[in-house]
Amino acid sequence: ATNEAKAAKTTDAKYYNETDATKKQAYDDAITKAEAVLKDPNATQTAVDQAKQAIETAQKALTGVPTDKE
Repeated sequence: ATNEAKAAKTTDAKYYNETDATKKQAYDDAITKAEAVLKDPNATQTAVDQAKQAIETAQKALTGVPTDKE
C-alpha cells in the first residue's frame, strides 16, 4: 500500500493538483507513519490496518482535480 501511495504523489491529480498544503502534508505523514509500521518487526495487524486506513482517509481528503495541461 505504501508503494502505491507514494506513486500516487506523481500520478494522481488529486495529490499533485491539491492546493491545500495541509491535506498534502497529512497524506505524506500517513505514508511516513505507515512505512515505519511496516519496518517494525513487532507491529501488530491492528497497527498495519490502522496505517493503511490512515493513508486511505488522507487520500480521500485530497481535492485536486485533473487538468488538460501536461
